[in-house]
Amino acid sequence: MPISWEISATLAAAALLALGVVAGLTLMDVRRTFRNVTELSAAAERHLPAIRQNVGKIRHDASVLTSSIQMLSRKASVTAEGFEGISRDIRFTINALETEVIEPGLKIMKVLSTLLAFTAVIRRLRHPLGPVRRRGKGRA
Repeated sequence: MPISWEISATLAAAALLALGVVAGLTLMDVRRTFRNVTELSAAAERHLPAIRQNVGKIRHDASVLTSSIQMLSRKASVTAEGFEGISRDIRFTINALETEVIEPGLKIMKVLSTLLAFTAVIRRLRHPLGPVRRRGKGRA
């Protein structure tokens, strides 16, 4: 059955009305989005110089920090080399003390100990009758 032109016109008008409503809602959303983008752009333009300045300061501070760390690293390396030199000198001094002082001192002590022991033995041999003579002197 053919559709009457009035029904066709009504459907076309309803479709155009629906299209207009959807287009109007879309247009309102587009305008709201544009307004948000404009506000965001204005805020970014207001804050962008401060952000750039902060980024520049951060970059400068990072550069200073990097150079400070490199300088400290070099100083630590020099200090470590100094400690190695001191350690080497201490080992050399210990070795020198052992070979030039302690070992000769021990040898001298051994010689003195031997001399003292020898002297004690000589004294006993020198007066073997000393205790007997002394006993006799006490009775008279």
